[in-house]
Amino acid sequence: MTHKYKYPTWIALLIMILTLGSCHVIKKTVGVTKSITPEESWIRNVIHSQPDWKYLEMRISGKATDDEDKISFLGTIRIENNRQIFISLRSMIGFEVAKIYGDRDSVWINSKLMNIKEKGDWGLIALKLGYPLNFNSIQGILTQSLFSGNGNQATDLISDLMMKEDSGSIHLVTDSSKDMRGVRFINDFKINKDDFSIDDVKIKDINGQWITDIKYLYNAEKIIKKINGNSLDTKGNYSVEINVIKKDFKDNIEINFDKF
Repeated sequence: MTHKYKYPTWIALLIMILTLGSCHVIKKTVGVTKSITPEESWIRNVIHSQPDWKYLEMRISGKATDDEDKISFLGTIRIENNRQIFISLRSMIGFEVAKIYGDRDSVWINSKLMNIKEKGDWGLIALKLGYPLNFNSIQGILTQSLFSGNGNQATDLISDLMMKEDSGSIHLVTDSSKDMRGVRFINDFKINKDDFSIDDVKIKDINGQWITDIKYLYNAEKIIKKINGNSLDTKGNYSVEINVIKKDFKDNIEINFDKF
């Protein structure tokens, strides 16, 4: 099947940034007598630095490029925390580019422009796209939060993340993410020492070669303003730039998507 824009290329990176199979949150017990490790201290500081929210809506603009194509877009993102994500993308002149819906088990991608209509569990989508995608990673990237292969709760993160110091920078690193083929990936979060925000996250293969590099740009009030992503594979280099026009935490949101 031929598409106007290659698939997978920039849309794989876009899905990765916007929303890394099908994994549920697995809560683990941490003994109350266990001493606080440096990892746990840093992880809890990062978690506590973030707002407690249930619903999130974002208005965005951006552009995606690969070795041959470029596309600019506007979009709306709606998230119900730990339950569902909806992304609607349109061109700069208003016609629909794609709609993406995901819950904890499955994901739907519908684009008439690129002649794409896909449904499957996250493991199948990750295998098809060639990138380690799941609900936890996509929500984490969108909300500048920590995530691991087991989940995004404090107990999961404490179990999975290790602390490393590199040239004065603090990194929280996990190697617990696997794709459907059992290939292991490493998630490397660079933590800001002053306010415990996440400056960037790299997804690497087991040899330490980065696959995707995502950088966050904040304003003076530490509100996210831009998410830049770069990715590479054997076919070439891809990039996505997302400008956050507006970000609102809400009491409720409406998500309408016709599943197929």
